[in-house]
Amino acid sequence: VTVEGGQHTLDGILYIANQSRLKIEATDTLAGVGEVRYQVDENPALIDSRPFALKGEVGMHQVQYFVGDKVQNQRKKTIQVFLDNIPPFTQSNLLGSAYWSGDTAILSQNASLSLSSTDLESQVKEIQYCINGKDCGVYQSPLVFAKEGSYLLTYFALDQVNNQESQKELAMVVDL
Repeated sequence: VTVEGGQHTLDGILYIANQSRLKIEATDTLAGVGEVRYQVDENPALIDSRPFALKGEVGMHQVQYFVGDKVQNQRKKTIQVFLDNIPPFTQSNLLGSAYWSGDTAILSQNASLSLSSTDLESQVKEIQYCINGKDCGVYQSPLVFAKEGSYLLTYFALDQVNNQESQKELAMVVDL
């Protein structure tokens, strides 16, 4: 079985996203491949060799697949797959001399802003951000603002199977 789309293996568990597709690949150089069937959990088996998406609830699923050749030899394999369709959750944290005025963060010259994200399923891959619609990057360490003025920080995280959280915004004023 191969995976087309977001996938990640962690502690021996294969994680995939809703949009990922599983593909059962079979070869038989002597008799030739006959029938390919698969079954997900307790659902009825389907005869189909095309890639398929795993549907259902978040969590562990059992995928059994059966491959038969043209002279009726059959092989059956079972894999466990964790379906992850929940995006990460990211939050911001003001560090140093800073305070909130309504929905706007007011930062002094020695303040910074950190971003942290959690994902309980396949884990966080990265946090991306942009400042004022440009100066975009992958978050590595607390952000420091050296120039006085107004800023709009947009940010979001991706998990290891590329589930993306909704973009968040934070208005800030730096007062040096």
